[in-house]
Amino acid sequence: ADCPDKRQVGVRLQAGANHIAVMVAQGGISSFVRWGFWLRLADGDGRILNPAALHMPPAGEQQAVREALAVVNAQQLTNLVPNPTLSGVSTVEASSFGVWPPPMRERVSMDKSFAGIGKGAVKFTGVVGASFNRFFKVKAGEKYLAGFTAYIHGSGVCYLHVGWRGKGVFLDNTLGNDFFPQGVESWQQIAGIITVPPEADELTFSVSVSGQGVNESCYATDLFLYKLP
Repeated sequence: ADCPDKRQVGVRLQAGANHIAVMVAQGGISSFVRWGFWLRLADGDGRILNPAALHMPPAGEQQAVREALAVVNAQQLTNLVPNPTLSGVSTVEASSFGVWPPPMRERVSMDKSFAGIGKGAVKFTGVVGASFNRFFKVKAGEKYLAGFTAYIHGSGVCYLHVGWRGKGVFLDNTLGNDFFPQGVESWQQIAGIITVPPEADELTFSVSVSGQGVNESCYATDLFLYKLP
């Protein structure tokens, strides 16, 4: 079964772009065992590098997000996420979101006391891989601004994944978009702009977490999805 940091391999990387090929093969174990691969970068002492630094979006994308946020504020567009601060929600079941995969459900909870923010938040603790999901009806060609505010404690990765469904079927994952934070140990906004592909009629909004240690955690609140003009 896949497991983060199960093996560490020494390689010589160069500054700039590096191409890394990974082959994954399954044999001799039940097909019901969750398997796959993880790939994270560490320094010479084995310390995992800050994942945010590895996912810095181009300056043009950052500027586009800032401009979209300005449009949202100026035109007072409607947030399509119901109860975006998760206020008054005491359980995952009481929210409009679900957790995937189901076995990770016990590691995802609601919290309203952290850092005295006065809002609700979804909390992930010791999660190998899980997401907090909701589907939204969309039309091909529409453009959206999506995101949330997160606090990350530890080396786990907390990010926004936007995927697509068409006629109830998940589309090719390569059509999806992932947006990452640019730091750790602080409240920060994760946001990105997406355009609905031709085959899609549903958008999958996922607060996703992976690679957490047993005592590591991530909080997410202020979820938003705006249809841009």
